[in-house]
Amino acid sequence: MSIYLPFREDNFLEYVDEVIKKWGQCTAPLFIEQVSKSGKITGAADLIGSSFFAARRGHYFLVSAAHVFDDQNPLRKFGVNVNGKGALLNGIPIVRCKIDDIAVALLPEAWFSYAKIERLKAVPLDDSVTHYSPIGIWVAIGYPASKNGLNPRLNKTQIVTHGTSFTDRIERPSAKSHISNPVGFRFDKKRVINTKMEPANPPCFSGTSGGPVFEVLAAVDNHGSFRWKCHLEGVFLGWHNREKEAHAARVQPLKNLMDQIIDHVNK
Repeated sequence: MSIYLPFREDNFLEYVDEVIKKWGQCTAPLFIEQVSKSGKITGAADLIGSSFFAARRGHYFLVSAAHVFDDQNPLRKFGVNVNGKGALLNGIPIVRCKIDDIAVALLPEAWFSYAKIERLKAVPLDDSVTHYSPIGIWVAIGYPASKNGLNPRLNKTQIVTHGTSFTDRIERPSAKSHISNPVGFRFDKKRVINTKMEPANPPCFSGTSGGPVFEVLAAVDNHGSFRWKCHLEGVFLGWHNREKEAHAARVQPLKNLMDQIIDHVNK
């Protein structure tokens, strides 16, 4: 997917919302059914994290962070919200790699039929040559827990996507990470501005783990206009307050895990 938009280095923030809207179609919040302290199903659902869909070698995957699924009861119903509809994930194997804190689920054709999903936007992960160039901007997309949750009895059914842009990528982050080789991005909550160039108070990152971090690329067409596209930089894992760093798992281990699964299925 790509977007035609005007571009100057001093006005990118005006169009971040368009990037989030376009590429946010590949993302989905992860919910698990809510159980009361007495063990009864309440009819509501709690957000456990963010996820996104990706395509590699002709297969569709759901991607998230491995820690999103820690301590989750597999007997409780859980799933994603796709195009405004719920789709259960129970029974689909989720392969977790603790070393890189990534989780993937190969989505079978039967899942699409059962969930009545006819079209699915997915991040392309097949290696390909591109004439687009980096412009020094990255965007993370996820679903903050403070703004998402499903409780029909309280008329709480809104799904809120949130995006955060970064302009400083850190190849070797200084904050101690639970994985060995994360990629980092400088982020100071006290210096945040919104897309109207106004000071902002962003929501907590809780709930956004597992969402994608995109690098924004640009190319110039024959008319001198910029065309934007994104490619996956990593899987968002969290934010370190003291060091002012956001961390993500790198994309190559994700591709490697997908390839292992595809090779196993094709045996």
